[in-house]
Amino acid sequence: MSRLPLLLLPLLTLLGCSDHPSSLPGGSKLVAEAPAPWNYTAPEKGTLYLYDAASKQILFIAPLNPNQRIAIDANAGQISVNGAPIPAAPHPGADAKYQLFFKPATQREYHPVYNP
Repeated sequence: MSRLPLLLLPLLTLLGCSDHPSSLPGGSKLVAEAPAPWNYTAPEKGTLYLYDAASKQILFIAPLNPNQRIAIDANAGQISVNGAPIPAAPHPGADAKYQLFFKPATQREYHPVYNP
């Protein structure tokens, strides 16, 4: 049996066989996708990213503490944290394809130079 396919596996991993958007920091994980509304409770301190997959842009970034709940209601065009609306937040549209990503504060971003 040839060892060549086994040797290619690390290379394929480095090339990125992931659907993770490049504009998001490493270590962030997809926690929800459209359709909204969503309620997400942070399991630990970290940062939540509202990402528009169609435009490939981060629309909103929210630092969250443990057990803080963020609600995104695209039908009402409102984002709130623990029930309090965030006036400066974008008004999400009901027909967009949104994704929520969460990055724990303890999660370091992977970079091959820093983590060989």
